[in-house]
Amino acid sequence: MYPYVYYPGLPNSEISAKAREVALVLDMKFMVRSTATTGAYNYAAISGVPSLLIERGGAGLCRREDIDAYKNDLHNILCKLELLCSPQQQQKHTPVDVTDVIYLETDQAGCWFSSCRCGDKIKQGDKLGYLTDLFGNTITVYNAEQDGIILYQCSALAAPKGTILVTYGKVKNN
Repeated sequence: MYPYVYYPGLPNSEISAKAREVALVLDMKFMVRSTATTGAYNYAAISGVPSLLIERGGAGLCRREDIDAYKNDLHNILCKLELLCSPQQQQKHTPVDVTDVIYLETDQAGCWFSSCRCGDKIKQGDKLGYLTDLFGNTITVYNAEQDGIILYQCSALAAPKGTILVTYGKVKNN
């Protein structure tokens, strides 16, 4: 997973704008406006509470650098909300929007072999990876439908039907 943040796009633009404003203090390159209605942060937004889902780490790992980054993010959020009076932590990055996000899901079971890494910039037509059967025979080759950035991907070899293999979207130029 490449570090990024979701901010809710539902239920209304005021809640979304407040959440996005807070997301801007996070030290990461990308943010995604979610249109999902599931999950705790979306439930909070639907209930009128601006909220975020900060994505760091992945593959069940708990790395020290991710923990430290989360702590800095929380510090900056508390400063932004004027709940903490100390200065904000220095940001190396300010997130920009990633739009037209594609959650590439397999319609059959197989073994997943990725051709890219999280954070890679891709062009339309680039090979994202391929699915094989248990004997190594290629079932499907997946290519990018658009230019963008890889946000996360399946890190396991086994890919049951319905597995999201790769998630990517267009980086909005500000």
